[in-house]
Amino acid sequence: MTCIVPVTDGQTVVIGGDSALTGGHELRLDGEPKVFRVGSYVMGFTTSLRMGQILRYGVKFPDPPEAPKDDELLHFMVTEFVEAVREAFAAKGFAKTARFAAPGDPSVTEEGQERGGVFVVGVAGQIFEIRQDYHVGRPATPYTAIGQGALIALGALHALAPFEDLSLRARATRALEASQEYCSAVRGPFHFVDLPPVTPCSAGRALSATPPAGNSGCRSSARSTSPSVRSPSRTAFR
Repeated sequence: MTCIVPVTDGQTVVIGGDSALTGGHELRLDGEPKVFRVGSYVMGFTTSLRMGQILRYGVKFPDPPEAPKDDELLHFMVTEFVEAVREAFAAKGFAKTARFAAPGDPSVTEEGQERGGVFVVGVAGQIFEIRQDYHVGRPATPYTAIGQGALIALGALHALAPFEDLSLRARATRALEASQEYCSAVRGPFHFVDLPPVTPCSAGRALSATPPAGNSGCRSSARSTSPSVRSPSRTAFR
């Protein structure tokens, strides 16, 4: 099931997700978005609906470092963020213990390795992929995709990269549409969540989340949007 598409311009992160639930020849639409905001993070998940519920409601996430430099944010994600996820998955009965053949040598099995699921995280203008073995990946591109429709979405995002005037939301939307067109496990409606940069705002920077009346727009105010929303402010794609 699923296609989850995060994109960033180095300041704002937008994550889009589909609504499909699939198993064998069965297809249903989920009423709850697979993308959401939790504190300083935006997330999108695949693998398990239960895992998504734990991520959204059952993890006490640590606060990320302010204005992180170099690999400080990656270090934090590996040493603190993922540990909070592992503890919550184990405490709430989701974490699994794997027994499988070692890579390259089927005669050897690895006993007792803890397994989780696959999800993406947006924080401080960066995107991270968390894999089943709790590996924290940081894409070399300003976008990625997970789920059964990921390869199609990645191809669409690559093709769209030269078009600098496209907004982050438009990129995510078109990648999801391409995935839906060519993957039977991906279906709309699509849902989106935005995480704009934290203050201070530099002059002239366009945020993909429009601030409410009376708000200067200089505070981070991520918003989830209904499937009908398709025209956010434009942001530069770097």
